[in-house]
Amino acid sequence: MSNIEPVNKKTAVKNSIWKLLESFLSKGISMIVTIVIARLLLPEAYGVIALTNVYIHLSDILIQAGFSTALIRKKNVTNDDYSTVLGLSLLSAIFLYSLIFVLSPTIANIYETPVLSPVLRVVSISLFSQAFGAVRTSVITREMKFKVLFICTVISNIISGLIGITIAITNATVWALVAQQLSQQFILTIALYIAIKIHISLKISRQSIKELLKPSMKILTSSFLSFAGDSLFSLAIGKVYSLEQLGYYEKGGQLPRQFSLYTFSAVSSVFLPIFASYQDDNNKLNDVFSRVISVSCYVIFPLMAFLSMTATPVITLLLTEKWLPAVPILRWSCLYYLATPILLAHVQLHFAIGKNETRIKAEIFRIVLMLIAFAILFYFNASIIVITAALSIIQFIVVLFITYETKKATGYKVISSIKDLVPTLISTILMCIAVFFISRLNIGVLVLLIIEILVGMIVYFSSSLFLKNKALSEFLHIIRISK
Repeated sequence: MSNIEPVNKKTAVKNSIWKLLESFLSKGISMIVTIVIARLLLPEAYGVIALTNVYIHLSDILIQAGFSTALIRKKNVTNDDYSTVLGLSLLSAIFLYSLIFVLSPTIANIYETPVLSPVLRVVSISLFSQAFGAVRTSVITREMKFKVLFICTVISNIISGLIGITIAITNATVWALVAQQLSQQFILTIALYIAIKIHISLKISRQSIKELLKPSMKILTSSFLSFAGDSLFSLAIGKVYSLEQLGYYEKGGQLPRQFSLYTFSAVSSVFLPIFASYQDDNNKLNDVFSRVISVSCYVIFPLMAFLSMTATPVITLLLTEKWLPAVPILRWSCLYYLATPILLAHVQLHFAIGKNETRIKAEIFRIVLMLIAFAILFYFNASIIVITAALSIIQFIVVLFITYETKKATGYKVISSIKDLVPTLISTILMCIAVFFISRLNIGVLVLLIIEILVGMIVYFSSSLFLKNKALSEFLHIIRISK
């Protein structure tokens, strides 16, 4: 049996360091691989993969999102619980793969892209890997064994990356991306199976279903609504515009998404069990939550601002000039992914205290706003850039909505939290001003980018010291006690 115990700060920090390494090093390897492959392939190939990922992501939610999160926040978990989740995940994978296999030709016809059918059928095999890996990932999160996840992920990303690059060099088509994604899932599943030893079977317990079903359904519903909101415009762009435009849309959002969500996932994966352990003490819960927001924003705000300021040289250097149409999309995506971690932090808090319905309300609110925007923007044939801008504005409105819900649920002091973020905002603005003036220099792109990084860091950290930013103190404290 596995129980949730209160987690002390030092334990949380030590595990967050491993989670940060897993996020930045392992995902950094994946990012490098993606950049190399993007230089070899055309935007249309990424448009095909973007459409494919919509259906895979939906299937992944139906397979594991609800039960896996319910396992993490459940105070007492038995082997029967683990076995039940594994059994249900595998049954779901079989059903969903069969469904995708049958419907893939129809989907390909809708988008007038024949290659989409075989790509969907092959990539969907990864659903079985996700089903097997769901339970072990839950064990890692509950027991905070992020060092294990770090090692397994690095191994899978390196091997799959080499496979993808090799195929891209010899056959510059969408199949290079398919091979890279599929091999990464299989290798990670095998590595987790070897590393995490738990005694489970395919037995499905009625008692476990009874205990897990109610919270799982709420989590599943909110995850599905979130998926619908995130995927609505991708599906529409692929149909109304073109796969090339969808490729630019996907690639423009990739770097902001990776930097922002990988940073936040390093914090949220560690603090979800901590939130759960303090779910009956609002004062401690709000204190931990405030620290998560403060430190996350301290890292994410300057990252998104700098990436937006340097979008053109970054795209040119990393992806080549054929991807320059993605520059304005990248800039608006930075704004979107500046707000997203704040939204997700609130979601994690509400999951931990058992108020799963809050995310459902937030996602319904977001989808209503998106449908209104969808009708207006597509009626006037708005550009992809305008669409991305509209999504960013909607994301900020939803953040305001869920912040109000958090205040009602836990008594969270919103004004105090905003005041804590003011020094971070001032330092970010000063950094942007410095980077803007440096960008006027008439020197090589690579040298200019290096100088912008160095000057930006110096201005940001020095101004943080001058303003006595509490987030910097907390960040440095985390580094000290992690040694």
